[in-house]
Amino acid sequence: MTIKITETVLDKALGQSLAGGFHLQDISMGTQRTYVKPRLLTSLFGTDLTNEYLTTTSFKYDETTSSVALPDGKQYQDLGSNLKKDRAKTFHYEVPSFGLQYNAAPQDISGRRKPNTMDLLTTPDILAQMAIKAENSWSNFDELGLAQLITADTNIVRGSGATVYNFYTDQVGGARPAKVDMLLGTASDTFIQRFMTQRKLNAQEIARSGENATGQVVICGDAFFNKRYAIEVQDTLARPLRSDVDLASMAIPTISDGNFMYDNFKSHDGLTYINYGAEIIAGTNLIADADAYIIPVGLINGLGKKYAPAQTMESVNTQAMSKYAAYWEDSRSGVTVAEESNVLFFNGNPRAITHLTTSN
Repeated sequence: MTIKITETVLDKALGQSLAGGFHLQDISMGTQRTYVKPRLLTSLFGTDLTNEYLTTTSFKYDETTSSVALPDGKQYQDLGSNLKKDRAKTFHYEVPSFGLQYNAAPQDISGRRKPNTMDLLTTPDILAQMAIKAENSWSNFDELGLAQLITADTNIVRGSGATVYNFYTDQVGGARPAKVDMLLGTASDTFIQRFMTQRKLNAQEIARSGENATGQVVICGDAFFNKRYAIEVQDTLARPLRSDVDLASMAIPTISDGNFMYDNFKSHDGLTYINYGAEIIAGTNLIADADAYIIPVGLINGLGKKYAPAQTMESVNTQAMSKYAAYWEDSRSGVTVAEESNVLFFNGNPRAITHLTTSN
């Protein structure tokens, strides 16, 4: 038997030892710790988002509701009953502004070296690192904004002082009903039928908006997903295998958002379940542990973002961009970069999201 050993050669630099000015030490490969950046919602709904680029910082949104009408019986000499006119409501919304800034000052690079090397830090090094961190910050912001639309029906404001809108209350005229308790911890042989009922009710709401979804997914917290998955495994034991995946004997399927793998499975109740127990703000899951949300995929007027232009001489009254950046340089304070996005996370069809939970 021949054993082949692959050797990895690490380029090492020499640095001054703490033991004395004439002693040298190697500088070896270091470790950089980071965080997992959740992007499931952005990945799932990113291409479906209804994004609009405004020329002002506010807009009107009209909703027209058509009522059911049927002809009535009449005498031949009569004209029949009058049709009721459809009613329309107008909503006024303001677009909030969000921003961040970062700086590379002389003291940030003075006498400092790049990690894992003996090369001196430079201003471009600092700015490149901070630009990546800023991009990750905006990515987390997008994911958090979508999660809040789904779970709370409201727009993210992040302390901006902007108005918090409840899109369900605005459009429906009342509070959202309580979450449907699926009681996944209670023994039952009707779980599949109950989820099929919720899928059909959700589909009816989609149809009422004049749209067709390409699919319906259930974004689940950890406990909800685990209990629903256990039910699916037991259900598959009692019938012939209908797909390439045997949940009872094979590893659970996963999908990727480009950063992390998420457990998921397709059920013959017509729904796809995805486990999303991620958090961005420490200690707060994007989806609560015992909750889940049926969300249609492929809607034209569903989740979206409304962008407003920056209020600068160059941008005011022009079509908005999703993000703006500016920088300035001072010999003592260094280079400062400011980024902003003026965006209202918006839901044009909050009825099409069904809130579920399990109390046991």
